[in-house]
Amino acid sequence: MLDALIAWAREAGWRELRAHAVIPPMLNWCGQLSHDALRRRGFVVTESSINADVREGVVSQRAGQHGEVVKKQWEAFAHLSDDEAAQVFEMTLNLEGDNHNV
Repeated sequence: MLDALIAWAREAGWRELRAHAVIPPMLNWCGQLSHDALRRRGFVVTESSINADVREGVVSQRAGQHGEVVKKQWEAFAHLSDDEAAQVFEMTLNLEGDNHNV
């Protein structure tokens, strides 16, 4: 669906797309897009900030308050502090020029 949106925006003459993104374990909790999925499509981070609500979710998920399956998803991200894991990234895709790799 993301690829279809990017293609549609290009065809419609849009100059750029912007999105907010988080790291994968937070996707189901906060409804944002994946930082990695956007980066693979050419989006770049233009801004990031620590979100207090997302940080609360990080802490509670890591503590197992959302179940063991959710807690286990955090093992791959153990190297990130709670603040690093709670970042929300503003990402932009420049649709002008030759960047048509989606």
